Amino acid sequence: MDNKSYVSDERLSSNGTHGHTKSYGTTPDGSQSASKENGETLDREKAPLLCSSRLALSIISCLGFINVYALRVNMSVAMVCMINQTALAELRDIQGRDVFNVSKIPLRPSTCRGEGIVVNASSSDPSHKEDGEFAWPKEIQGLVLGSFFWGYLTTQVMGGWLSQRFGGKHVFGWFMFVCAVVTLLMPVAARLHYVALIVTRIIAGICQGVVWPAMAVLWATWAPPLERGMLCSLCYAGAQIGNVLTFPIAAALCENGFDGGWPSVFYVLGALGVVWFVAWMYVVYDSPELHPRTSDREKKYITQSLQGNMTTSMERKVKTPWLKIFLSMKVWAIVVTHTCANWGTYTFLTNMPTYLREVLYFPVQAVRPVKPVAAWVHFRCLEIKLTFT
Repeated sequence: MDNKSYVSDERLSSNGTHGHTKSYGTTPDGSQSASKENGETLDREKAPLLCSSRLALSIISCLGFINVYALRVNMSVAMVCMINQTALAELRDIQGRDVFNVSKIPLRPSTCRGEGIVVNASSSDPSHKEDGEFAWPKEIQGLVLGSFFWGYLTTQVMGGWLSQRFGGKHVFGWFMFVCAVVTLLMPVAARLHYVALIVTRIIAGICQGVVWPAMAVLWATWAPPLERGMLCSLCYAGAQIGNVLTFPIAAALCENGFDGGWPSVFYVLGALGVVWFVAWMYVVYDSPELHPRTSDREKKYITQSLQGNMTTSMERKVKTPWLKIFLSMKVWAIVVTHTCANWGTYTFLTNMPTYLREVLYFPVQAVRPVKPVAAWVHFRCLEIKLTFT
C-alpha cells in the first residue's frame, strides 16, 4: 500500500498567535514522523505587530486619508464664508439682468467693488458682519463645489494602473502633494476669477482619484491575510475621521482665521498636507523587501503569509475578462449600491453647510456638529449597501 501523507494546519490559538504548520508522514509501520521540510513557522510572536513597519504603514495611511478628505470637503464649509449674501440679495432685486455678468450690475459702493465679484468687507452695517467677499450666484457655487468630482472621476481606473507600474507609495504620495499645493493656491485663484478656482478644484479631484487604487496595491504586498482586516480598517477609518474633524476646524478658521478667515482654511489644511507628504515618503515603501528599516523576521513573516496570494509577473499578463465582469449581475449590484450610497453621502456633505446658513439662517458655528450626523448617515448607507451585496 502506498504511503500517505497529510498536512496539519493548526489554526489560531486562543491567545491570537499562529500555530506551527508541520508536515507529517505515515511510515510503513503506522507511526507518524514530523518532516523537516517546510518546518518554518509563521508564528506572529516572531513578527509582532506592535512597532512593526506594517502597523506604521496603517497609521500613516490613516493620517493620509484624514488629509484626503480634509482637502475634499474643505470647500463645503469655506463656501459659506466666501459668499456675500447681501450682494446676492441685491442682484435678485435687479430684474432683467444676467446674474452671471455681475460686472455690469450696478451695486452700491458700500457693498461691492471692482468687477462686482469681490466685496468690501469693511461695511459698517452689522448685518454684513458674516458676509464674504464674492457675489457668486447659485450656478457658480454649484460649479465650484461640483468641479472636484469632474476630475475625481477621470483617474479611478488609471490610479490602479499607475500604482502597479510606479508603486503605490509614489502614486499616493506625489498626487496628494500636488493636491496640497493646489489647495494652497485656491484663495489666490478664487480672488483672481471663479474659473481659476474651478480649475484648481478639478486638479485636486484628479489627484485624489488615484488614492484608493494606490492604497489597494500597497496592501497587496504588506498585509498578511490574518491581519488584513485590522490593518485596512485602521487605514480607511481616516476617511471618516477626516470628515468629522474638517467641519469644526474649517468653521473655526472661517471665524477666527487670518487673511479674512476663509483663506486660512485652505492655507492650514494645505500646509498639513505637505507635512504629511514628507512623513509618508520617509515611512512608506512599496514592499517589505524594499524597506530598509523592516526586520528580517517581519519580512519573512509577510512574504511567507502572502505565498499563494502574490501574483507573478507572468500571471499579471493574463487578460482581464472584461466581458464577464460587465455581464456579471453581482458586479452591477455592487456598482449600483455603491453609487447610491456615495450620491447621498456627498450630496449631504457638499450642501449641508450652505443649507444651514442660507435656508435655516444658522451662523457658521452651527456647521461644527453637522459632520458627526453626516458620518452616521454614511455608515447607515454602507450597511444597506453591504446588505444587498
